[in-house]
Amino acid sequence: MSILPKTRVGRFSAGFIAAFFVLFGLQIVLVTVFHQEGGNGLWSNPSLAITGLSALFSGLAAFFTGVFSLFWKKERSVLVFLASLIGFLLLIFLIGEFTMPH
Repeated sequence: MSILPKTRVGRFSAGFIAAFFVLFGLQIVLVTVFHQEGGNGLWSNPSLAITGLSALFSGLAAFFTGVFSLFWKKERSVLVFLASLIGFLLLIFLIGEFTMPH
């Protein structure tokens, strides 16, 4: 087992999860440093909506490409396992947001 992925799909999965963390960090900077706030709707603050949705899709892409590389391409690297795990947790969070009203 290696740390870095060997297959192309595995590298995509690691890249997607890296993009997720960069976009999520940018979202935190927008809220804390620049005092951006959300409103009543999703698009009431476009900069937060775009970075948040981009981070979400990037994390989900990391999960699906990671699972594909683990099972079909037989990738065995630590980064792909972590990317798939984080993407799976993000998927569980997303399902919970849609199924459990609050």
